[in-house]
Amino acid sequence: MGRNRKKRTNHSVVSTDVPMSKRSDYVDLCRNIIRDMDLYGVCVLDNFLGYERGMSVLNEVMNLYSMGVFKDGELVRNKASNNLKTIRGDEIIWVDGRENSCKHIGQLISDVDSVVMGSNQMNDNGKLGNYTINGRTKAMVACYPGHGSHYVKHVDNPNKDGRCITAIYYLNKDWDIKVSVLK
Repeated sequence: MGRNRKKRTNHSVVSTDVPMSKRSDYVDLCRNIIRDMDLYGVCVLDNFLGYERGMSVLNEVMNLYSMGVFKDGELVRNKASNNLKTIRGDEIIWVDGRENSCKHIGQLISDVDSVVMGSNQMNDNGKLGNYTINGRTKAMVACYPGHGSHYVKHVDNPNKDGRCITAIYYLNKDWDIKVSVLK
């Protein structure tokens, strides 16, 4: 859902606190993404969708989870590992956003596509200009059902299959930054 952090003036990795649906200065948003990706290799956009749109996405995910369509997460390498649950305890589903039960997830995917492509296609687009972004994979929706479920720190895309950006939208409604850490 996003934590309401103030935009920091020291160019921290927090780029904005304005919901995407209400953002009047799209160019500024893209510039903030470019800046943070250049400086830190990561960019955090708090409150990207706003509370109501974020809750709509969360409700769709919870509905999908209750339907039993999620499967245990797998590893790209060592798929036969006996210790898979010690590495990742999530359950996942891959969606493109056009599924009947994924209207709001589809809107999120579209919003992420828009800012990624917008940032990549701007003049003076920094390190993003080193990449030709012409598509994306389906979106992985992951749930961590509790009981110590986790995913250990890892390299996303160890096979170097051409992916250059990983976008993550956290749906941790009551997440407390003082108690928990996102990695």
